[in-house]
Amino acid sequence: HCASAAVLARHLGLGPDVEATLAHTFERYDGGGLPAGVSGDAIPIEMRVAQLADVAEVHQRMYGVQGAVAMARSRRGGHLDPTVVDAFTADPEALFPASGDDPWNRALSIAPDSETPLDAARLDNLLTAIGDFVDLKCPFTLGHSRNVAALAEAAAVQLGLSVDDTNAVRRAGHLHDVGRIGVSNQVWSKAGELTGAEWERVRMHPYLTDRVLTRIPGLGQVAAIARAHHEHLDGSGYPLGLAGAALGRPERLLAAAVAYQSALEPRPYRETLDPEAAATRLKERATRGVLEAESVEAVLAVAGHASRKVRRDDALTPRETEILGLVARGLANRDIASRLVLSEKTVRNHVERTYAKIGATNRVGASLYALQHGLVAPVD
Repeated sequence: HCASAAVLARHLGLGPDVEATLAHTFERYDGGGLPAGVSGDAIPIEMRVAQLADVAEVHQRMYGVQGAVAMARSRRGGHLDPTVVDAFTADPEALFPASGDDPWNRALSIAPDSETPLDAARLDNLLTAIGDFVDLKCPFTLGHSRNVAALAEAAAVQLGLSVDDTNAVRRAGHLHDVGRIGVSNQVWSKAGELTGAEWERVRMHPYLTDRVLTRIPGLGQVAAIARAHHEHLDGSGYPLGLAGAALGRPERLLAAAVAYQSALEPRPYRETLDPEAAATRLKERATRGVLEAESVEAVLAVAGHASRKVRRDDALTPRETEILGLVARGLANRDIASRLVLSEKTVRNHVERTYAKIGATNRVGASLYALQHGLVAPVD
């Protein structure tokens, strides 16, 4: 648990000090904790304070302020640092928010960096890390959000969505399952039929995603898209039963990407589908009006199931087309040369001619062209 928290801190870019502190989460002041039996002042003071806050919050919520005080005193010198306990018990009322005071807003008000904006790259790194760790909740969802985000982004480019909408649908792909954290693994891992109450919990997870994301300034559009990842064009989806015009193109694309990627993954109640079976399933749902046909076609195209050739006037040779697809997947010239058993100079010449034919000046432009014309190999 503490090791996972430290890894998450690293991926979130919180710095080595936070990472090192989290490694002491389950240590005790008396040395009887885990994993290293560290004791006393060898436990960072930040963690000694956090340990008290962790248990005091629970006891205050369950038994009131005096219950929290009694707990702290009973653990003084054992689990908890005596100095920290004494500071808490001297004026415990001051450390709990007044009735009705939102802990989220209280935390933001005292955070030293709450007004520091994230640039796009740091934001994307943060959202990717969050999605990765949400997926760790269940063993069968590992990598799910990354793959959904990649599919949704590529399909958005294929359909010519704006840069803003493309960015939003990618970010929603990383975050769409945040609400899964609020549902017990006993529900997610159940092989048999869900009870009515269990099914209601499942239906709540997109709503919980929305509740988390709408509290973060700047993620309003992302929250709206992410919340709708189980909505259907015919109104049969959840959590709100939205239909038709209530669902924009980004929402429809994300729903198709989630449906396809989920079909490729094992679930306790069904086997994994192979890509062809997953594609067939998606097409059937589009035929029934559950998913939008255009979004399904775009997702399947970028996943390697293009139903028809996109007309191109670029006059690329088969070899140039092959190399362009590898460029779009991020391979360097030397890697392409190794894969195709060519010299690096030959690959470089092919790349230069290809760029000239398609009007690209760099790898990004070439990659977008390849995505738009269905020339990228299936997403791994």
